[in-house]
Amino acid sequence: MGVEVIRTAYRCPWQNPHAERFIRTLQEELLDYIVPLSEKHVNRLLFEYRDYYNQARPHLSLNGRAPNPPRHLTAAPAANDEPPPIEELHMRKKAWLGGLHHSYYWVRAA
Repeated sequence: MGVEVIRTAYRCPWQNPHAERFIRTLQEELLDYIVPLSEKHVNRLLFEYRDYYNQARPHLSLNGRAPNPPRHLTAAPAANDEPPPIEELHMRKKAWLGGLHHSYYWVRAA
C-alpha cells in the first residue's frame, strides 16, 4: 500500500498539534487536580474523562455544544410544539470526574 511511518521530532509540538492540544487539555482539566494512585486509577480517570469530553464538555468548533451529547439532551421538540412553561422545568446537574466538572440540563417536572 505504500504507507510509511514518519516520526515526529522530539519536543516539536507544531508537528502534531492535535495530539499536543488534547494532551494539554487533559493536563489542565484533569491531571492538574487529581493525582493518580495506580495504573488502574489512571485508566478509570481516562475512561471517565473520555465520556465527559464527548458528552458534556463544550467545544468551540461546535458552537459550545458537545460532540456526542446524551440522548435525553438531543431530543428536540417539533417546530410547532409550544415550549413548556418555565414552571414545568427543573434544572438538573450531573457531576463528572467525582465532581471536578459539572454539566447542567433542563427536565420536565415529574
